[in-house]
Amino acid sequence: MATAQQNIREDMALLTINVQQVIGSAWIGPSAEGFYQEYDQIRIQLMQNMDLLEQFTKTLQNEIGQWQDVAARFG
Repeated sequence: MATAQQNIREDMALLTINVQQVIGSAWIGPSAEGFYQEYDQIRIQLMQNMDLLEQFTKTLQNEIGQWQDVAARFG
């Protein structure tokens, strides 16, 4: 999960760079600005979800570690 989360973050960073390069150069006007505003809202939501995924991953890793400790005690 940690790898998937990191890959998504990297892909989003590259996508944002590409969107920013198009907006204002190849695509100019109110529709471009509106698109970027909508894109940015989606990007922010996705990043918040990635933060949650990171927290869940850490929690899961802790749980796995605790269960492994318990299992090691019982052989």
